[in-house]
Amino acid sequence: MSRFPRAALPTLLALALVISACGNGDADDAAETTAAPATTAAPETTAAPETTAAPASLLGEVIMELPTTIANAEQAAAATWMLWDEASCSFVETDDHPDFYQAVLRKDGNANYRFAWTPEDNVFDTLIVANESFRVAAAASETDVTEFDNLYPSEEQPLVVADLVVQHDPDVVLSMNVLANLNPAIMSKYKEACIPAVAHSVPHEGQPFFGGGEWYAVGRAQAEYLIAVAEGRGWTTGDVDVLLCSHSAFVQDRTSPYASIIGFREVVKESFDVGDDNIHELECPSDIVTDQANVADWLTAHPDTRNIMGFGINDLRTLGMVNALRESGRAETSIAGGVGLSQESVGPLCASDPTFLTSVDFVPQLWGEYGIAIAQDIAEGNPIPSEIYPQATVVDAASIDQAKC
Repeated sequence: MSRFPRAALPTLLALALVISACGNGDADDAAETTAAPATTAAPETTAAPETTAAPASLLGEVIMELPTTIANAEQAAAATWMLWDEASCSFVETDDHPDFYQAVLRKDGNANYRFAWTPEDNVFDTLIVANESFRVAAAASETDVTEFDNLYPSEEQPLVVADLVVQHDPDVVLSMNVLANLNPAIMSKYKEACIPAVAHSVPHEGQPFFGGGEWYAVGRAQAEYLIAVAEGRGWTTGDVDVLLCSHSAFVQDRTSPYASIIGFREVVKESFDVGDDNIHELECPSDIVTDQANVADWLTAHPDTRNIMGFGINDLRTLGMVNALRESGRAETSIAGGVGLSQESVGPLCASDPTFLTSVDFVPQLWGEYGIAIAQDIAEGNPIPSEIYPQATVVDAASIDQAKC
């Protein structure tokens, strides 16, 4: 584990409030670019208020006010608010809450809170950025935040980490864990120790959820984007095969990152009429060598397949897929999208790669600001929504921030 150092105030970044496809290419050069199709609609969202007063508390000055959105209208309507109840060591629903939630990062002041953050790993580029954002936000807010690494894909380390967090005894733990089958054991440890826990990436019943993005909506948005590109290239339903790069370690329902696969599959079936026989899920453990090899094996077994639409749960899996497509000579007749806007996707997007067309930006550089602000509210006794999402945006060659290139 590592204690975050204190440093200067971070640069403030504004957030949009929708999951959407960004950038529209001209019709004349649509075949040559990866600009977002105009037919990809943004889901309805709940807008943050223009101004939000800082909650009365022991905390000091406001550092950042972050707009927050529920990913779609259905979730917004069903959203409940929760409050930590020390007597029962659990979160309870409350009707006493404001109309909107806005994460407000404040200086620690006289509170002297201790928080814990348990990231998936320190290897995947998105997590490297996210973990640094916690260090920056901890320094800016003068807050004590300790990191405990879950060492994905280990199934033992998250349980070890939970025990270490209990020994550390923070005021709030932000519990990132993408292996949903481990959540019951992890959360039971925190409940027994009476430590408020926010579930990150994978929801858990009875706990508030802070998501990097809403996986199901992300999968649907990526499918809508790629379908529009396919239609622009003249592809038809009967000549398309869909490759989905997933991992059997994920619980295969909407409680895990696998929800993006569910959303993607639904859209290609509903909107592009692709049959189950033309949708293929491949084992991709997010090890680029293995991912590439497994996709290559499938391509070798299907030598006549062209017009491939690929999607990986993260950018690394998508890159492995694209590398295999290149080696098989089918990259020019294939399109693919990833998730994370990590270094694996920035290169292809900045180069207007004709195959690796898009990724989803979960703004991991702001997870620290969001996470610490949420933890501050819980520790202060303020109500929070049961589901909290920062922006997630589909990014392509036309819309990528050139500063990343």
